[in-house]
Amino acid sequence: MKTRAHAPRRVKEREKKILFSLVEYYIRTGKPVGSQSLQESEFSDISSATIRNYFAALDEAGYLHQQHASGGRIPQSKAFQEYAKYCFEKLGEEKGPHDEKPLPLVETVEATNVVTMLQHFGELLSQKSHSPIAVSSPRFDHDIVSDLHFVFIDVSRTLAVITTEFGLVHTAVITTPDFSFSHALLKKAERFARSRLFREPLEHDLFEGNELEQVRRLFQEAMASYFVSYSSVSQEDLWRAGFSRLLGCKEFSDVSSLAASLSLFENGTALRGFMRDAIRSNSVKFWVGEELVPYAVGEPNATVIAVPYHVGTRPVGAIALVTSMRQFFLPLFRLLQDSAGQLDRALTKSLMHNRISYRMPESHAVFTKEAQMLALEFEQHPRLGHAEK
Repeated sequence: MKTRAHAPRRVKEREKKILFSLVEYYIRTGKPVGSQSLQESEFSDISSATIRNYFAALDEAGYLHQQHASGGRIPQSKAFQEYAKYCFEKLGEEKGPHDEKPLPLVETVEATNVVTMLQHFGELLSQKSHSPIAVSSPRFDHDIVSDLHFVFIDVSRTLAVITTEFGLVHTAVITTPDFSFSHALLKKAERFARSRLFREPLEHDLFEGNELEQVRRLFQEAMASYFVSYSSVSQEDLWRAGFSRLLGCKEFSDVSSLAASLSLFENGTALRGFMRDAIRSNSVKFWVGEELVPYAVGEPNATVIAVPYHVGTRPVGAIALVTSMRQFFLPLFRLLQDSAGQLDRALTKSLMHNRISYRMPESHAVFTKEAQMLALEFEQHPRLGHAEK
């Protein structure tokens, strides 16, 4: 909904008290709030006429909206922004963890499960918060390819799916306009890939004509795509969970509002930007309602909250939650802060136990043994289309 522009004005303490009580009443009920209702619930020492005067001032300042002359008030984006700041200040006054039931996260995992742990963490937190969750992470070194599959798209396009021991999945669409692939030939290509990756013997009589050079070309393209992605750490890895949980918010029953909020969760560039802001400040950060307009399609009736997590004392990644504006922010702040602390401990223990190093986006590449094997493959067979001898 469009709102008229208002000149900035400091909200007086009594107005803030009225405003935050109205916001919380609206969060509980989802209905416009009248002066009589607010007086009966929290302000028995103030007349409803006085409360209406406060409402009028807050309405004029852009915090509230009255749909009908005789109806109650609905808090606007600006009101939820102010309420979120109030909850953040209360969070800063609190000490220690708050959650009596932490996430069931295993705090020491094998090296091969580090990425899987991050993905599992995101799903657990999404279930507990009933909201979509995104987790950014640095790139972990010493990872190796564990499998490579080829999926038939059409005769000139193949989908390569590469998985690693740490749980990464890399995909690439490979186009081969100069020759065609069939389902049967792709199975042969997978046999060839295993022979190169795992030193398995290759039966050369499997191939007819120039099939061996064709599958070699496919293998080279797939692995080159993977190593460019692995070695070029230009941005953090990003894991998402709970996309569909936005559908459970009543505020997103309107298609345009849902689309705007979904576009936030789908926008990897925006999510990484929110997370980097939290990492730089080493603190909880939040964006509410109209503050998200530059990052979404339309006007999102949404909130993004991001909090960093650490390896040792260094912030290396962040957790972001996307939900509606109509939220009790303090419990969400507590949940994210406590969960980030859990992840701190689990990730630090695992990396130290398994002696795993990591790289931030500005770090240099570390090449694994498969990259050396691929380079050797190119050296031994530089010309494509040349028959195997």
